[in-house]
Amino acid sequence: EIALAKMGEIKKRIDELEEERNQKLRHDILERELNRYKAISAANKLKVISSQKESKESTLHSVTAEITTFDGERSVLRTEIGTLESEKSKLMAEANDYTQAKSALDAEIATAMEQ
Repeated sequence: EIALAKMGEIKKRIDELEEERNQKLRHDILERELNRYKAISAANKLKVISSQKESKESTLHSVTAEITTFDGERSVLRTEIGTLESEKSKLMAEANDYTQAKSALDAEIATAMEQ
């Protein structure tokens, strides 16, 4: 009878250990699956970030090209402004010379008419 009780206890302990082992195996499987899902999630995030990076690099290249174009246009416009300013100064000098010559002629005519 004692031997049967001992055998019952041993069988109960074996069943408990088997249950613990099964739970540990389930836990390990679930942990591997969780790690796999985390890896998949990280890979997907990496794809998204890589795509965003490529898009932003493309935008950067476009903006840089536009800046280069605008810098060239600005340089041309500055050159044209310089040329126009030079022409303006020349025309102002010619107008001033004309005004002075006209004044001198008007003065001579006035003097000649007085005599």
